[in-house]
Amino acid sequence: MKNFLSMDINKHKIMSLDEEKRNRIIESAMLEFKKGYRKANTDIMTQNASISKGLLFHYFSNKKGLFFFLIHYSLNKIIPEYEKAALQSGDIFSNLLELASIAQRLITKYPLVYSFMIAAFFSGRDEFPDDFADFNSPLEVVFQKIGTSADYSLFRDDIDIQKSIDIIIWATKGFSDNLSAQNHGYKIEDYEPYYHKIQEDYEGYLNLMRKIFYK
Repeated sequence: MKNFLSMDINKHKIMSLDEEKRNRIIESAMLEFKKGYRKANTDIMTQNASISKGLLFHYFSNKKGLFFFLIHYSLNKIIPEYEKAALQSGDIFSNLLELASIAQRLITKYPLVYSFMIAAFFSGRDEFPDDFADFNSPLEVVFQKIGTSADYSLFRDDIDIQKSIDIIIWATKGFSDNLSAQNHGYKIEDYEPYYHKIQEDYEGYLNLMRKIFYK
């Protein structure tokens, strides 16, 4: 299952449940998987969702099937929100700042989804390395969009512009990955008070790269 967007979640049989019951199952499972794949207990999931274990496995063939459904479900919530971003500026740094603002808004809107995805990435990569081999973060497509829309005239004349764009994107993804690693195991709410400081630090790195790569 290397294509994390290949599943049409709307055709999954759990989507036939009434919304309240469906959301209860999904949220209970996400909360439990935040502990990591191996530590997640389906008995606790069903207890918290007030359903039988038989019903859970009627909709999902096994624990892994449930885990990957939740990844698809999360990506289908997050990615369309990023794809709505206009990102019309040719200034790569302005677009990266806009992207950070969108990410912060979505984290506030979907805290459980983001908490689950951070845990899923770290534990899933260890448990299912083949399945996660080609996994790209939800931001990957948007990063590509930002890179291809960059205004080359803003860059210094004495540098390789495409290599410079690659470095900028790598540094941005590195900042995001490092932040996720540092906060792995914590609730989104635990570091919400630090959003302003995180944004400040991020903007500082972007301004430094602006001075390095721009005229």
